[in-house]
Amino acid sequence: MKRTWISRLAAVARDTRRILAIAWRMDARLTFLYYVTAFVAAVVPLASGLTLALLIDRVVVPSPAQVTVPVVAVIVVATHFAIVAINAAVRFGLHEQYYDYVFRYRLQDTFTYRFCEKLTQLDVPHLEDPEVQTLITKVRETHAWRVPDFFRMLAYAFIAVVAVVAAAAGLIPYGAWIVPAVLVATVPRIVLRLRFGEMQWSMYGSGAPESRKLWYFGDLLSQISALRELKVFRTAPSLLARYREIQARIFALGKRPLDRYRWVSVIMPLIEGVVVFAIAWSVLPAVAAGALSVGSFAFFVTMLQQLATWSAEAGSCCSMVYQNLLYVRHWNELMALPRVIPLAERPHRFARIAPPRIEFRDVSFDYPSGRPALRGVSFTIEPGESVALVGANGAGKSTLIKLLCRFYDVTAGQILINGVDLRELDPAHWYAHLGTLFQDFVQYKLTVRDNVLFGDPGRVDEAAMTDAVRKAGAADLVRALPGGYDQILGTEFADGEQLSGGQWQKLAIARAFYQSAPVLIMDEPTSAIDAEAEYEIFNNLEAEYRDKTLILVSHRFSTVRNADRILVIEDGRIVEHGSHDQLLAAAGRYAAMFTAQAAGYR
Repeated sequence: MKRTWISRLAAVARDTRRILAIAWRMDARLTFLYYVTAFVAAVVPLASGLTLALLIDRVVVPSPAQVTVPVVAVIVVATHFAIVAINAAVRFGLHEQYYDYVFRYRLQDTFTYRFCEKLTQLDVPHLEDPEVQTLITKVRETHAWRVPDFFRMLAYAFIAVVAVVAAAAGLIPYGAWIVPAVLVATVPRIVLRLRFGEMQWSMYGSGAPESRKLWYFGDLLSQISALRELKVFRTAPSLLARYREIQARIFALGKRPLDRYRWVSVIMPLIEGVVVFAIAWSVLPAVAAGALSVGSFAFFVTMLQQLATWSAEAGSCCSMVYQNLLYVRHWNELMALPRVIPLAERPHRFARIAPPRIEFRDVSFDYPSGRPALRGVSFTIEPGESVALVGANGAGKSTLIKLLCRFYDVTAGQILINGVDLRELDPAHWYAHLGTLFQDFVQYKLTVRDNVLFGDPGRVDEAAMTDAVRKAGAADLVRALPGGYDQILGTEFADGEQLSGGQWQKLAIARAFYQSAPVLIMDEPTSAIDAEAEYEIFNNLEAEYRDKTLILVSHRFSTVRNADRILVIEDGRIVEHGSHDQLLAAAGRYAAMFTAQAAGYR
């Protein structure tokens, strides 16, 4: 059902109030001064017009007997130019030059920070939802400039509306019909501009998936690792052709509303000009007859022109406010995304952070898309036990880890931590128990020190840092870097040093060693590391986690064979479990996979 104008205005008022509240909380004084200077700039033209009328009547059209300049005329002249000077100082000096700049950058900083903050607070199901990803793309591409533009256009609309009210007040003595006539002439332009804004916004919304593709191709074509492969496979021309096609489609979407309203936007100002001229012409007989002074007529023409100009400007600015607000709604939608993983009313916390007893009890899980991932999974990990998860790709290993990290809640069954349902635990308290090294670990393009200390940001321990680097087999790497622990990594910043995949992985392992969490989850932790370094790292892991819990996901049987227990997962179910020797003796699925992989080394 099509929304009514009343509901639209209510939505505009609600969204405007919400976004203004953010600006007020950001800096109430700056927000107040930004709009106060806009108000002063709006009322100055009325005072300027009045003094101009007095100036003409007192100086330009003096009486024949007057030979000296009266004091009143001097005061009028001085007042007129003082008002002009004040207008320049307030509107251009303060509002447009100073406060507009400061306010805009404060807004950009505030909204960009809140955008990043919200992304860090989103639950994983949101982050893996294509619709939410599209919303994030829309906000990412527009919030840094659409939000400041909303406030700027709101100030311009405020100036225009106040100027219209002031001009209308000045014109009422000349005829009550004049103001409605001018305003009616500008209504079509306002309505069309609003429709244009809605169409442009809807076109952008429909093009958001294309924008995501454009962003992806642009990022792909600028990555050094990708560019190397593009040269060898000669895929650059094909990717560039796709990039150009997407650009053309997005350009066509953006141009369509411009083509539709091009001639209307040209014709309407001409019609408004004819209406204003007709009104001015209708008053000329009164001037010729002496019923209206030249100064009063000059004031009338000034106010009439101001009413026509500012009413059109008000319409244009209000439509731009509305258009920007449509984009700002994406921001509001993102900020309003609720939690998907609910918090318990009274979250449970353990007396101390130590390796817990972990039990999966008849756990089943389906992804939000409906795809089944786990069925009837039950197992227990005792405190201090090392457990390996093995199985083919898509068997459900990563899903088990996601559930243990409570990125998702189980569809059926329970995950118990020391006998307490995981859903009843305080998430922050539970994460204090966990250390993770995912296969797609973060490469912090910062210093070596940062890459290690981010394992436990609240603690700075130089000795523990160097020990963690040694255990991860990265000590020689750090010594070889020009800046040592203070060396910037990556090529994003000046003097940065690029690392190989294996070297990055060693620093990620050092981060895990530095954290020294009671439970360490490692997903393919040494996939890019040579066999000799891998052997040393796992010896250090066994020593470090002798009394802690280690959960290992890997396809390399050389890294899982020393685990206390191995769980073999297939089609979302545990089909075998036991030690390496027990599973080999059983001659089942594990033994077949181990034998197949071992054959490759013979």
